[in-house]
Amino acid sequence: MPLIENKELSYSFLKELCNLIFFWISGVCFFLFFRISFIFLYRFDLTENLPISEFIKTLYMGFRFDSTVVSFFLIIPFLALYVLPILNKEKYLTTIRIAFQYIFIITSTILCIINLNFYKEFKNQLPIGVCHPGIHSPQTGLVKNAPNCYWIEKKPFQSDLRKALSKEVYATSCANINELVLSILSANLLNS
Repeated sequence: MPLIENKELSYSFLKELCNLIFFWISGVCFFLFFRISFIFLYRFDLTENLPISEFIKTLYMGFRFDSTVVSFFLIIPFLALYVLPILNKEKYLTTIRIAFQYIFIITSTILCIINLNFYKEFKNQLPIGVCHPGIHSPQTGLVKNAPNCYWIEKKPFQSDLRKALSKEVYATSCANINELVLSILSANLLNS
């Protein structure tokens, strides 16, 4: 009898793992569809002649970002896939996965709609705001006192992100999240 039970458990594990992989692929395809639609809708506003190499580079960078974003929605269902069978609670696996799929679909759709309307209104995409540990010095542009993030310590984190993304990036300390939101909002209101 334990052999049959193990086969059923293995089957349900593999089935749920396949569902999670399908969820990841679907999420990445959702964002890919949005990115291609956005480029197609606003191709004349974005640039005159976009070389195909830049288009492919944009899609590749987007794929990397989208993979990360969708993976955040998979963390809890993936951990549940390993922990709940140990606790004999496998019946909750599907519920947890479906709940996170709904959360992903709703939040992603809302963000895509907001981004399209924002671009239509301001001819600019949503700005990027990054909070980091430590203090961001406006005089030097360097991050200081971030011992748990040694890779940004005494580095021009904000300007490095601006160069890498070719986009306006707002950065501040985690303690100043309200300052970050206000600077993004005021910058967009002044540019409109």
